[in-house]
Amino acid sequence: MHNDQPFAEAANEALHKLVSDTLPQAEGVQHIVEIGVVYEKVLEAIALSHADLVIVGAHKPDLADRFMGPNAARIARHAGISTLVLRV
Repeated sequence: MHNDQPFAEAANEALHKLVSDTLPQAEGVQHIVEIGVVYEKVLEAIALSHADLVIVGAHKPDLADRFMGPNAARIARHAGISTLVLRV
């Protein structure tokens, strides 16, 4: 099994910088870096947080006019909170 911890730490640092640079005045914005099945990790994070809204990106270029990706679709269906899906 590979040790993915260095990748997670690097991704967390990059994401923290992006959030700080992009949303310097925002309070309560959380970012979490996990390794695993995307929709499962997002749904776990939602269950553990007190979030009011989850924002996920959807990228499915072959079917851009009809569908969102499978992770975004599962998150939107099962989040239990408001979900904003951004097509990127």
